[in-house]
This record gives sequence, structure tokens and C-alpha cells, in this order.
Amino acid sequence: MNRMICYYLYDNKSGTETVRRGVKWILETAKPRGGLIAVQERGNLQEYGREEGLSLLSLLDKAPHRATVGGKHFELVLPSQIPFQANGKRMLALHPQKEYLDKLYKIKGISEMFVISFLKEDIKSWIASSYAVEFGEPLKNS
Repeated sequence: MNRMICYYLYDNKSGTETVRRGVKWILETAKPRGGLIAVQERGNLQEYGREEGLSLLSLLDKAPHRATVGGKHFELVLPSQIPFQANGKRMLALHPQKEYLDKLYKIKGISEMFVISFLKEDIKSWIASSYAVEFGEPLKNS
């Protein structure tokens, strides 16, 4: 059984550089069928979408919360709308709280997951159970 590959970064700097790295990752690595972008609240999209290089997030803020960029399809995931199946898509999760992250990790068929978090406590247990590595570091052997 293949396990999903998981990455994380702590967003402990002011500005949007860490979020920008995550968006760049999903834009560059998503296959044509696209990816999933999870946020705790839609209001976060409005704030980030105003920044250069983060226009994908503002596109996802508009109904039907889907966007196509460079021929790749992206969908928004919210705590109230968590899909059961990801069909091999990658996921970028921006600042999820622990309970939300636990639900996201249970989505079947995610190939890779990149989590950006403000708080170590929110992702500490997820890092251990998923064998996640800090983005840019070599993958761990499970």
C-alpha cells in the first residue's frame, strides 16, 4: 500500500512568503487533474489573494470554488465540505487547526500533502503519524 508523502512548514514569519512557497509547490507539482487547497476559513483566501503570486487563492474564493490555472484544476476544501476521495491529487493545507487537519489526513487517495501551520501544537501529532518532513528536507524512511 502506498502512503502519502507529507511535508510541512511553520509560518512564523510576517508576510506571505511561506504561503507563497506552498502555492508555488502545488502549481508546479499538480498533475492535470489538479489539486486540493484546504483553508480553515474562506476569509483567509481574500487576504492572501490580494498578494502577488497568490491569485489562485482569490479565484478559489468565488463560487463554485474551483479554478483552472495552466490547464490544472484546483478545488477549495473547507471544514464544512471535506471530500471523501482525492483521486490521486495533491493537497495544500493552509493553517489548519488540529481537528481539521486530522479530518483532511483521512481523505482517501491524496498522493502528497503539504501543511503550513502557525502553531507546532496543531501539527505535532500529524507529523509523527504521517512521517512528514519539513519541506526541502529528505524524506524519512517509515
